[in-house]
Amino acid sequence: MSLIVRDVCYYELCQGYDYNPGMTIINLAIIDEYPAVRRALVERLKSSKRLNVVAAVSNVLEEDTFLPGKNPDVILLELKGRREAGPALVSRLRRALGNQKAGIIVLTSYADDLEQEEALKAGADRYLLKNIDTENLISEIESVANEVCLLRGTLKKVTLN
Repeated sequence: MSLIVRDVCYYELCQGYDYNPGMTIINLAIIDEYPAVRRALVERLKSSKRLNVVAAVSNVLEEDTFLPGKNPDVILLELKGRREAGPALVSRLRRALGNQKAGIIVLTSYADDLEQEEALKAGADRYLLKNIDTENLISEIESVANEVCLLRGTLKKVTLN
């Protein structure tokens, strides 16, 4: 008998691991203009052994230095900045990713309903405030990683004996 397992982490199934929370690594990239914010995010996310920050850069203009070979599963992106801001950043990042499937979480300082709507239309998977507590942020990252796994079409069937 075989069935698609629904109550385990899809991301772990995608990676070919047996279900074991905390075992699978999610590669994460952070794009935020401010070095102190990037450092704080990295520090906050260290509490999860499943998250591996593969890049932390100041803007999407650095995409050519952080995308090749890094293969992030999820990208945290601040839309409000001095150089380039708004949902156009999400579109630009999606173009830069090309065929690579990665989740984009907009992590912003303050809510803006219009910006949220446009960012989601442009391809963001989530729109969250930076004041989200660490546990919920990690949960959202894991959830987006699961969705990315499904988009990659790598959900596996598990055979039961």
